[in-house]
Amino acid sequence: MLVLGAAFQEAGYDVEIATRELSGYTDTAGLGFTTHILSKPSPSIHPTPAGEGYESWLGVPLELEISEMNDIVSRSQPHIIVVDHYALDQTWELSMKEFCHVLVAVDDIANRPHNSDVLIDHNHFGEKALERYRKLVAADTLMLLGTSFSLLDPAYGLPAKKTDMVIGNNCRVLVFFGGGYEGPLFSQTLEALSASKHSGLFEVTVVSRGFTTPKNFDASALHSLTVLGPQKSLQPLLASTDFVIGSGGVNTWERLAMNKFALVISIAQNQEALTEELDELGYLNYLGKASNIFTTQFALAIDDLYENRYDLSRRLRDKPQLVDGRGTFRVLAELEKFIESAT
Repeated sequence: MLVLGAAFQEAGYDVEIATRELSGYTDTAGLGFTTHILSKPSPSIHPTPAGEGYESWLGVPLELEISEMNDIVSRSQPHIIVVDHYALDQTWELSMKEFCHVLVAVDDIANRPHNSDVLIDHNHFGEKALERYRKLVAADTLMLLGTSFSLLDPAYGLPAKKTDMVIGNNCRVLVFFGGGYEGPLFSQTLEALSASKHSGLFEVTVVSRGFTTPKNFDASALHSLTVLGPQKSLQPLLASTDFVIGSGGVNTWERLAMNKFALVISIAQNQEALTEELDELGYLNYLGKASNIFTTQFALAIDDLYENRYDLSRRLRDKPQLVDGRGTFRVLAELEKFIESAT
């Protein structure tokens, strides 16, 4: 979402972002956006039960969310509203449409009806992508589906410098489970890397919002360990790594745009099916759900990837490229054409 906001801003639009003060939220004012921070939920307020559980991600009842957003958009009168939230559906969208010319919904789980002018799903591809939404959107909805519309930092679409693997024993490993993830997988990954029979050859970089190396972890088992905070873009780090240990979601497309093979662990249910499919197609190695990962199994997978890293990298380069890094430009161009036709 921030990538699309930045693209609109670069194209000359005034961009405002609304977000709620929940755990792990990003205050986008520091990124140069006019930001509306909806208040932290009161302990006495509980989300309205519904759906598959995503409503709890909203933090407040839907009626309150709509009321607070109506206050914002009635004042700002935006030309375009873009919504990217699994807890919001046609009810929220319909309430917002009276305040804008074009409403854009970003989705990838296809589990609820939409009342948007445009729908973006950059996570699914092939003939089934459209079929998933056939009963969930109006017939005249502009559908931007597939990895050619992947919302990535434009840096991924620039000609990349040649970054072949360094021929030798040492191996550069990037560990990243998404900007908002703060769970135990970082510690589990370090334990697995340390348990690998090749541990002393790994130059490990961890990117996380708040991870600190556990006091009882012996980093001397690794060749090196660097822990970094949030990055504006992972592109430079991906360019200089040999392989990645990470999650599904948009991180998958960032890695594939850079032709980097990965060991992948799903940290959310919506990541599982697509990650399984990409594993079957040979684009990554899916280890399974985070709750099912054990150090011994993890370390063996790391051993296998290290020992076959050159072959896996070559095979990935030889496969049809699913992502070219220019999806954000395509989305912006399609939206501008749609806006022109709608006004």
